[in-house]
Amino acid sequence: MADNDRPIQLQPCTGSDSEPGTPFSVIQRFLESSTSDSITSDAAAAVVDLTGPMTTNNCSRAANDPLYPSNHIYRIFSNLIDIALQIPHSHIWHQRLASLLRAIKGQPPPPLAVSEAVRLTWGMNFNWETFPTFAMQQGELFDHKNRFEWQHRRHHMWSEMWSPQEWLSINKFISLLVAENLVGEGRSGLGFDRSGLLVLSHTLEVPRRIQTLEDNVPVAAVWILTAGKWIYEHRGLPLESPWRALESRFEEYGGPDGLNDERWEFWKFEFQKLFDRHDLREETRAWARAAADHMAVQESLEKN
Repeated sequence: MADNDRPIQLQPCTGSDSEPGTPFSVIQRFLESSTSDSITSDAAAAVVDLTGPMTTNNCSRAANDPLYPSNHIYRIFSNLIDIALQIPHSHIWHQRLASLLRAIKGQPPPPLAVSEAVRLTWGMNFNWETFPTFAMQQGELFDHKNRFEWQHRRHHMWSEMWSPQEWLSINKFISLLVAENLVGEGRSGLGFDRSGLLVLSHTLEVPRRIQTLEDNVPVAAVWILTAGKWIYEHRGLPLESPWRALESRFEEYGGPDGLNDERWEFWKFEFQKLFDRHDLREETRAWARAAADHMAVQESLEKN
């Protein structure tokens, strides 16, 4: 069995997550038992278990009950993230998680009473198709736990940061969702501007300390290697880079915001420069080289 397909001993965040029937246990069982031949049917069965509690009867539960609709939705999403953080970036389970999310998004809208209960709790409408976008608004994952030192504040928030491996893993998962068009493009939710654009711009466009580059060059490269085709095809997409106004005076890019040819070329050039920096670890330099090469491949595919 290849290393990227070996079973992983997942750790639940709370004791109750491991109980049978909870979103964590349902997702874990799906990841452990699914195969390439059965993934579609296995995902469909898992979705039935995940969405089953979204019933009109559960709308009458107390607002702090885990089966109350908005709590259950958030628990599904938070468990997806908790699990993605534990999966090595090259492991096939990221692809399986994406398949599960695709199956969730394909579910019909929940009963009207359920949607209304969620709206009363969170002030917004809900359906499964917009599930990732909706749930991400409750988390702001990339804003608060990234591994950048911010030039305008000159410090990390160490207590809140993901570890380097968690940071790499969550970016692998989210970049896969973007690449497969499972999330929105815009500012709400798991959109590229709140995830990949933040990582790429703040790794490559602002001067960084060595340790920050060691933490983030592999992550930026993962975005190119996983979603580079999507990024290249979406040149012209008018996006606003998160935190750019605060970091702009330190920026070396200086070009137009959003996705465009100038920014793509700048990123590729920066990856090439990082490969030539011998103060970085060999592994980090290899990530930079792989990203630059992949960007060149995307360009050549368009020309052909």
